[in-house]
Amino acid sequence: VYLNGGIIGDAFGGGNNTGQKSTNINLQGAQVTNLFGGSNIKGTVPSSLVNVTSGTVANVFGGNNIGGTVTNSVVNYSGATITGDIYGGGKMADVTSSSTVTLKDATVNDVYGGGEQASVDTTKVTINGTTGDSVFGGSNVSGDVQTSEVLINSGTLNNVYGGNNQGGSTSETNITVNDGTIGNVYGGGDNA
Repeated sequence: VYLNGGIIGDAFGGGNNTGQKSTNINLQGAQVTNLFGGSNIKGTVPSSLVNVTSGTVANVFGGNNIGGTVTNSVVNYSGATITGDIYGGGKMADVTSSSTVTLKDATVNDVYGGGEQASVDTTKVTINGTTGDSVFGGSNVSGDVQTSEVLINSGTLNNVYGGNNQGGSTSETNITVNDGTIGNVYGGGDNA
């Protein structure tokens, strides 16, 4: 799926009530409300890939929206205007194995290796030359993460957390800072 222009509500790499063997969705100029690597209501997606290079988007999810699962998700973000947040996982649907989020030379708000209200087994977030508010290895409102890894190579951030934001939990966290300007670094989460 290549979103080169126009105004779109939600865009999915997968289906509405069905899965897809693998997905590849690219935002490169369009205006989109929410961008999902996976499916909407249900369906299994073994592998999802989201590439964001230009355009406008509210929220980016590597996983599914309401139900079903994604096994492995990848989100690459290097541009676009974003008004919401970036998630390696799903909105309310779990990623059962791993999520990988890589940001390069971008300006963002909050970034999560996990989901909004969803779990991910293992997460990895890599930040290169990015300006943003907070980076979480875990999930946001709810959802559990077994192992999170946050790697900061460069950029300017207010906070870096190994764990979750508002709810859920992350069992094991790993943070590596090689360079950059960061207000605070926490091995655990914010409120969870």
